[in-house]
Amino acid sequence: MVKKALSNSHGKLRVSFDYWAGNILIKGDLIGNDALNKLSKLHNDIGNYAKHPNKVTQLKIMLNYFNTSSLSILFKIMQTLEKLHLKSNSEVNVLWYAKEDDVDLIEAVTGYKDICPNLNITIQFVK
Repeated sequence: MVKKALSNSHGKLRVSFDYWAGNILIKGDLIGNDALNKLSKLHNDIGNYAKHPNKVTQLKIMLNYFNTSSLSILFKIMQTLEKLHLKSNSEVNVLWYAKEDDVDLIEAVTGYKDICPNLNITIQFVK
């Protein structure tokens, strides 16, 4: 596996994973089952990548829209990245781009960090 680029049928979600560079990008609107299916496939790909990860893996998240079910799969992806970090001692960086006025997104992510305080990867907000 070298590179994968997935987009939903409406073109509102872009998911790419450069295995060699260890770069993952999730960008756009997380709407509907098609988007959730793309994230589920990405989750599986990350599980395979975790067998032989790079020294540094970076996840960039740039969302315009999300809902509870889409956040749930995103957090599963982050838990898989955490396992990768703990097993391989590989560095994992999560950059979550958010507009300063996107209170819902910031509260959802920080709320999750409160619920799962043992998450051993850092989620950095970029405004």
